[in-house]
Amino acid sequence: MPYKTATGKVYDSGDFTAHMKRAMEVADWKEFPKRAKAAKKQGLVRGIGLASYVEVCGTMGEETANVRLDPDGDVTILIGTQSSGQGHQTAYAQLVSEQFGIPPERIHIHQATPTRSRPVSAPAARPRFPPAASASSALPASSVAS
Repeated sequence: MPYKTATGKVYDSGDFTAHMKRAMEVADWKEFPKRAKAAKKQGLVRGIGLASYVEVCGTMGEETANVRLDPDGDVTILIGTQSSGQGHQTAYAQLVSEQFGIPPERIHIHQATPTRSRPVSAPAARPRFPPAASASSALPASSVAS
Protein backbone atom coordinates (compact mmCIF):
# COMPACT_ATOMS: atom_id res chain seq x y z
CA MET A 1 0.00 0.00 0.00
CA PRO A 2 -0.65 2.49 -1.39
CA TYR A 3 -1.76 0.90 -4.67
CA LYS A 4 -2.83 2.89 -7.73
CA THR A 5 -5.41 1.18 -9.98
CA ALA A 6 -5.54 1.39 -13.77
CA THR A 7 -8.34 3.98 -13.43
CA GLY A 8 -6.25 6.20 -11.16
CA LYS A 9 -7.91 5.38 -7.84
CA VAL A 10 -5.56 4.86 -4.93
CA TYR A 11 -6.11 2.21 -2.25
CA ASP A 12 -4.42 3.53 0.87
CA SER A 13 -5.23 0.69 3.24
CA GLY A 14 -6.49 -2.86 3.46
CA ASP A 15 -5.08 -6.24 4.40
CA PHE A 16 -6.64 -8.13 1.51
CA THR A 17 -4.40 -11.19 1.78
CA ALA A 18 -5.21 -11.67 5.47
CA HIS A 19 -8.95 -11.33 4.81
CA MET A 20 -8.84 -13.95 2.04
CA LYS A 21 -6.85 -16.32 4.25
CA ARG A 22 -9.37 -15.86 7.07
CA ALA A 23 -12.27 -16.54 4.69
CA MET A 24 -10.57 -19.74 3.57
CA GLU A 25 -10.10 -20.81 7.20
CA VAL A 26 -13.76 -20.17 8.02
CA ALA A 27 -14.82 -22.10 4.90
CA ASP A 28 -12.56 -25.00 5.91
CA TRP A 29 -11.06 -24.76 2.42
CA LYS A 30 -8.50 -27.54 2.89
CA GLU A 31 -11.23 -30.05 3.69
CA PHE A 32 -13.32 -29.14 0.66
CA PRO A 33 -12.14 -32.05 -1.51
CA LYS A 34 -13.50 -34.47 1.11
CA ARG A 35 -16.86 -32.68 1.16
CA ALA A 36 -16.99 -32.68 -2.64
CA LYS A 37 -16.23 -36.39 -2.78
CA ALA A 38 -18.95 -37.20 -0.23
CA ALA A 39 -21.42 -35.05 -2.17
CA LYS A 40 -20.56 -36.83 -5.42
CA LYS A 41 -21.43 -40.18 -3.80
CA GLN A 42 -24.90 -38.71 -3.19
CA GLY A 43 -25.20 -37.62 -6.81
CA LEU A 44 -24.47 -33.98 -6.03
CA VAL A 45 -21.92 -31.64 -7.53
CA ARG A 46 -20.23 -29.28 -5.11
CA GLY A 47 -18.00 -26.34 -5.97
CA ILE A 48 -16.06 -23.73 -4.09
CA GLY A 49 -14.90 -20.25 -5.00
CA LEU A 50 -13.70 -17.04 -3.47
CA ALA A 51 -13.97 -13.47 -4.71
CA SER A 52 -13.77 -9.96 -3.34
CA TYR A 53 -14.33 -6.44 -4.54
CA VAL A 54 -13.73 -2.89 -3.41
CA GLU A 55 -16.25 -0.08 -3.79
CA VAL A 56 -16.47 3.56 -2.83
CA CYS A 57 -18.63 4.18 0.25
CA GLY A 58 -20.34 7.22 1.65
CA THR A 59 -19.64 9.74 -1.10
CA MET A 60 -22.85 9.97 -3.12
CA GLY A 61 -24.30 13.22 -1.86
CA GLU A 62 -26.18 14.95 0.90
CA GLU A 63 -28.51 13.13 3.28
CA THR A 64 -30.79 14.62 5.91
CA ALA A 65 -33.22 13.28 8.47
CA ASN A 66 -36.08 14.87 10.40
CA VAL A 67 -36.29 13.76 14.03
CA ARG A 68 -39.54 14.38 15.91
CA LEU A 69 -40.37 13.81 19.58
CA ASP A 70 -43.92 12.45 19.75
CA PRO A 71 -46.39 13.37 22.54
CA ASP A 72 -46.26 9.80 23.92
CA GLY A 73 -42.44 9.94 24.28
CA ASP A 74 -41.74 7.94 21.13
CA VAL A 75 -39.43 9.29 18.44
CA THR A 76 -40.29 9.49 14.74
CA ILE A 77 -37.61 9.74 12.05
CA LEU A 78 -38.35 10.84 8.50
CA ILE A 79 -35.43 9.83 6.28
CA GLY A 80 -34.87 10.17 2.56
CA THR A 81 -33.04 6.94 1.78
CA GLN A 82 -35.16 4.09 0.49
CA SER A 83 -34.43 0.63 1.84
CA SER A 84 -34.43 -2.38 -0.42
CA GLY A 85 -33.56 -4.93 2.21
CA GLN A 86 -30.40 -3.46 3.74
CA GLY A 87 -31.90 -3.05 7.22
CA HIS A 88 -32.16 0.74 7.26
CA GLN A 89 -35.01 0.82 9.77
CA THR A 90 -33.14 -1.39 12.25
CA ALA A 91 -29.90 0.59 11.97
CA TYR A 92 -31.63 3.97 12.35
CA ALA A 93 -33.67 2.75 15.31
CA GLN A 94 -30.57 1.43 17.07
CA LEU A 95 -28.59 4.64 16.54
CA VAL A 96 -31.39 6.93 17.68
CA SER A 97 -32.27 4.62 20.56
CA GLU A 98 -28.76 5.05 21.91
CA GLN A 99 -29.04 8.84 21.65
CA PHE A 100 -32.37 9.02 23.51
CA GLY A 101 -31.90 6.07 25.83
CA ILE A 102 -35.23 4.51 24.86
CA PRO A 103 -35.92 1.07 23.39
CA PRO A 104 -35.66 0.76 19.58
CA GLU A 105 -39.31 -0.35 19.52
CA ARG A 106 -40.24 3.24 20.41
CA ILE A 107 -38.39 4.64 17.39
CA HIS A 108 -40.59 4.91 14.29
CA ILE A 109 -38.79 5.14 10.95
CA HIS A 110 -40.61 6.51 7.91
CA GLN A 111 -39.03 6.59 4.49
CA ALA A 112 -39.98 9.68 2.53
CA THR A 113 -42.51 9.22 -0.26
CA PRO A 114 -44.04 11.59 -2.82
CA THR A 115 -46.94 12.21 -0.42
CA ARG A 116 -44.74 12.67 2.66
CA SER A 117 -42.33 15.57 3.13
CA ARG A 118 -39.04 14.41 1.69
CA PRO A 119 -35.74 15.27 3.34
CA VAL A 120 -32.79 15.91 1.06
CA SER A 121 -31.43 12.60 -0.15
CA ALA A 122 -29.10 11.21 -2.74
CA PRO A 123 -29.85 7.82 -4.31
CA ALA A 124 -30.19 5.01 -1.75
CA ALA A 125 -27.07 3.22 -2.87
CA ARG A 126 -26.13 0.54 -0.39
CA PRO A 127 -22.50 1.55 0.22
CA ARG A 128 -23.37 5.08 1.29
CA PHE A 129 -26.24 4.16 3.59
CA PRO A 130 -24.26 3.33 6.75
CA PRO A 131 -21.81 6.24 6.84
CA ALA A 132 -23.97 9.01 5.39
CA ALA A 133 -27.58 8.24 6.15
CA SER A 134 -26.97 6.79 9.61
CA ALA A 135 -25.03 9.85 10.65
CA SER A 136 -27.83 12.07 9.37
CA SER A 137 -30.27 10.43 11.77
CA ALA A 138 -27.95 10.15 14.78
CA LEU A 139 -26.69 13.73 14.69
CA PRO A 140 -30.07 15.49 14.87
CA ALA A 141 -31.17 12.97 17.48
CA SER A 142 -28.19 13.87 19.66
CA SER A 143 -29.02 17.58 19.51
CA VAL A 144 -32.73 16.94 20.24
CA ALA A 145 -31.84 14.58 23.11
CA SER A 146 -29.57 17.13 24.78
